[in-house]
Amino acid sequence: MEKSAVKGSVLLILSGFICKILGAFFRLPLTKIIGVEGIGIYQMIITLYSFALILCSGGITITLSKLISQARAKADIIRMRSLYKISIVFSVLIGVLIGVIFFIFAKNISILQGNIKSTSGYKLMVILLPLGGVIASLKGVIQGNEDMLPTAVSQVIEQSMRFVLGLLFAYILVPYGVEFGVVGGILGVVIGEIVVSFYLLFKAKKLTMRLEGRKYNGFFKTLIPILLGLIVFPLVNTIDSFIIVKRLSIAGISAENATILFGLQTGIVGAILNLPLIISTSIATAVLPSISYIQDEEDLFNQKATNAIKVLWFVLIPIVVGIMCVA
Repeated sequence: MEKSAVKGSVLLILSGFICKILGAFFRLPLTKIIGVEGIGIYQMIITLYSFALILCSGGITITLSKLISQARAKADIIRMRSLYKISIVFSVLIGVLIGVIFFIFAKNISILQGNIKSTSGYKLMVILLPLGGVIASLKGVIQGNEDMLPTAVSQVIEQSMRFVLGLLFAYILVPYGVEFGVVGGILGVVIGEIVVSFYLLFKAKKLTMRLEGRKYNGFFKTLIPILLGLIVFPLVNTIDSFIIVKRLSIAGISAENATILFGLQTGIVGAILNLPLIISTSIATAVLPSISYIQDEEDLFNQKATNAIKVLWFVLIPIVVGIMCVA
């Protein structure tokens, strides 16, 4: 891989591991503060939030990274501006629409999942989802210029804010009930995304990207297949969140214990199993801009793609084997 891609991969892998460590340490004290049922409710909300976020912004970062890299190689400033504008408008509009749906039907969604205590948490989606769309667009613009440092820094900022403020608000609000403790934990995510949005906006402005210029840019043509690929895993998790707790309740387990089991499976076991994804996603994200503008040069494209896959397997296989051995 090129030096820029290697540097970008290392930065994203390091930030990913830092975020995973913070995430693991976050769940331990959060569980102590809001209880095991609380962490189950938290995971139910976060699972559905992850799916909704994919609908709002899934594929936008990858799409922009690819298309802006191509436009930059041709010095096509008009196309770059157009891509920036259409991605922001699209992601924010979809985020607001889905967020309002969550706000209106929060109680109904909670009942369908089997625990009504998640109602208040779902109402925060009206803020979280538009912010997620903005962040995805800004990351795509910056990564398209082959700069992975702001993305890495933003991930650490977001997770740090969630760790500190999420635990603080959970501690302050939990005396009013488990549901409010969960809301406190999610407030840390909200504030983290607000801070990251301003940070990335500041970085993107340095690239002199302005909201002007109109030109067909192939945005949706590239976005749709990427979105369809990204949506599968969160969709499965979302379906699980509607099925598992209810099926366990039918089997004779109380709603509280069923929620606890769901939280353990998704919040702890799932977090460890997803560890290899940090590496694969980081390498793919860093390599994408550098190969996007050479996709017509088949030999060079294949060489870079092959080198990236070799590095990926070299790093991933020991980690996968290690997880299996210490299970």
